[in-house]
Amino acid sequence: MANPASSKLNKLLDDVESGSISVLDFLKDVSGKPEYLNGLGKHVTKSGKPSRVRLKGAFARSRVLMRIESVDPTGANHVEGSVLPGALQFTQLMKRGQFETLVTKGAAEINVAGTTSKVSTGNKLVIHAGNPFGFMNSGSQPWDFKAIHSAWNPDTFVYEYAQQMLVGDQLWFSIKPTMDDASDRPYYNIRSSTAGTFSVVMVDPKQSTIPCYYSDGENIISGLVGTGELVLGTKRIPLERGKAQSVPPKEPFQIVNPGPEPLMAEIRPEPAREWQPATSFWEAQPGKFVTGDQVFFEYVFSTP
Repeated sequence: MANPASSKLNKLLDDVESGSISVLDFLKDVSGKPEYLNGLGKHVTKSGKPSRVRLKGAFARSRVLMRIESVDPTGANHVEGSVLPGALQFTQLMKRGQFETLVTKGAAEINVAGTTSKVSTGNKLVIHAGNPFGFMNSGSQPWDFKAIHSAWNPDTFVYEYAQQMLVGDQLWFSIKPTMDDASDRPYYNIRSSTAGTFSVVMVDPKQSTIPCYYSDGENIISGLVGTGELVLGTKRIPLERGKAQSVPPKEPFQIVNPGPEPLMAEIRPEPAREWQPATSFWEAQPGKFVTGDQVFFEYVFSTP
């Protein structure tokens, strides 16, 4: 008898490939489901028929970037960020803790519970759990900040964008090697696991992820939608729906999409564990890897 969780997930992936549902609809359908806390990839089987990927919906880059400088012994994230001109209008809400923001450059615009405050360089604003807030920039120059907030995970933050209420595992992040990187790069969706987090990555045609490696354990790369390649050293391993490949610790890897259609894959730590800036390494320049506290994450929203 077919596993119900596997049957449901494969039907959803069929619908994503055909364009019957959007990627956002897919994320909502698997959000919070305990049967998928051990990962999506292990439930996925190869489609019984070749199909062209026709994704429904779109992706919107927020122009709000952040990097995790450190995680302190209490689990709080110490972050640095930048809000670029024309930043998307979205709000976020913490379920616990607070978001203590220090403006380090420029004139900040921060909306808290419907009221917009202008915060000048050197001043702080503390945002408490339960208050929706948004970073805005109606000017022509970026404004920068440093902040301390409770550890981010998909279950503790809620977002609103384009009249859609989204929990943390329904949005995406684009990884940037520098704050001023303007390249279009793949999107990562961070999901809760039984003992940490794992990620789903969307790689557009002719795009590649930044080469990276992890020093704290193995990762399993699984194809979910479309076809592409997993690059391990000099090896280029075909990656497609229902196929998985183990990557040992400290082995750099890259997901490449040379084809004309989108590729979606899963990166799952094995055994399950939390992402840590000090144990993830990213190629900021050819041959030069930096730790996760040196790269920036841009909020990205998918739409129905």
